[in-house]
Amino acid sequence: MAIILNDIVLPDDLDWVDQYWVARIETGKYTLSGAYVVFSATRQAGRPITLRGGEDYAWIDESTFDALIALAELGQNMTLQIDDQVFTVRFRYDDEPIYASRIGPGPWMNNVLLKFVTVEV
Repeated sequence: MAIILNDIVLPDDLDWVDQYWVARIETGKYTLSGAYVVFSATRQAGRPITLRGGEDYAWIDESTFDALIALAELGQNMTLQIDDQVFTVRFRYDDEPIYASRIGPGPWMNNVLLKFVTVEV
């Protein structure tokens, strides 16, 4: 699985945690007469995409992590390619958007967590 964010190549063994997602959204309200009315639509954007690595897989080096942090600081739309699927995304700033742990004194980081949301262009 090839994963590329803008021009940053990410480990291909990152788990796409929320890959299976339902775009249908509904809400319901009771009317003054007591009837229950359902409002239903298909979301056009707002799909969460969470990519996660573990302790022993999907490691990234420090320079890649620094490049991801720099992208997160920009607060702009990005292109995320996962295999043959291409999404326009932003980091999910309402939740910690990016995280990784350092492995010892070397340049490698694990437990990578990247949180995105799709946006409409």
